[in-house]
Amino acid sequence: MRKLTMLIAAMVVLVGARASVAQASVALVRGGAALATFERVSADGCQIVSGELAVLEAHTASENANGLYVVGVQEDICLGTGSGFAGYATGQFDVVGLLYARFRGSLVAESYSGGPPVTIELDLHWLGTGQVVRERGFFRDESQIAFSFSARRDAVTVGQFDVDGEAMPLTSATLARETSGTVTF
Repeated sequence: MRKLTMLIAAMVVLVGARASVAQASVALVRGGAALATFERVSADGCQIVSGELAVLEAHTASENANGLYVVGVQEDICLGTGSGFAGYATGQFDVVGLLYARFRGSLVAESYSGGPPVTIELDLHWLGTGQVVRERGFFRDESQIAFSFSARRDAVTVGQFDVDGEAMPLTSATLARETSGTVTF
């Protein structure tokens, strides 16, 4: 974190030296997330409920509010019908880097395609496991410098996740963190 702070300070100083007429602006986003995918197929193979959920905790400026985001679809492939749903809730949550996350709460995800709303309830823990994958990027042109540092790690989940009162199996889980920014001059 100290290296990142020094990098940002150095960029601001360099931009300030080059931008004698225009004011430099700095945008920084830093935070973590717990992610999971889910899917349930009925015994006859006709009805499928699937989707993704994300618990977002931004520590500095972010376009998205902290909380739980869910998006998914309900399909009956035998009848050729289906609808999508999406929702957001604040709930009680913690995201601790790539080690641990927890969300406890519920939400009603409204359909965005004319179907019924979906009720989601969860008390779920993510525990980081396995190798940490890191990525970084840097871009510079005449008017801006942009950078990003991210890391992710697979996770195991423990707890309850229900969709419309039925237990929903999770098909994958990940913990992630990112720091990114732009200096415009």
